Amino acid sequence: MNEAAILRFPQELQDCGKWFAYMQIVRHCADYDPVARFARSEVRDRLGSVEDVIEAFSRVSLNERREFAIFVLFQIRKWLRETPDRSAAPKLGHSGLVQSDQTIYRRREAYLHPRPSMKAG
Repeated sequence: MNEAAILRFPQELQDCGKWFAYMQIVRHCADYDPVARFARSEVRDRLGSVEDVIEAFSRVSLNERREFAIFVLFQIRKWLRETPDRSAAPKLGHSGLVQSDQTIYRRREAYLHPRPSMKAG
């Protein structure tokens, strides 16, 4: 995704996008990684942060939220058109959406070692 283009949106929308992507990674680890363990306090902290981000998101004007949603959708479509090697893209398996082992590893590493910028602010 174009990092410079996303900066034109309010910080609340940027944070929401980051947290949405981050929590997808965490959910994926919880669903598919048999060794993933989550402490109750860790889960509560993350849920609290997500609630804060959602509250901040709801304070942004409806027009800005719509513009952000359209931006994200078009960025995904652009990536799909421009990415000839889709080996890292999701693959559909018999049990639904299944990621390649390499993608799962990268996502798990991102979960285990999150960037400091992922903190709700």
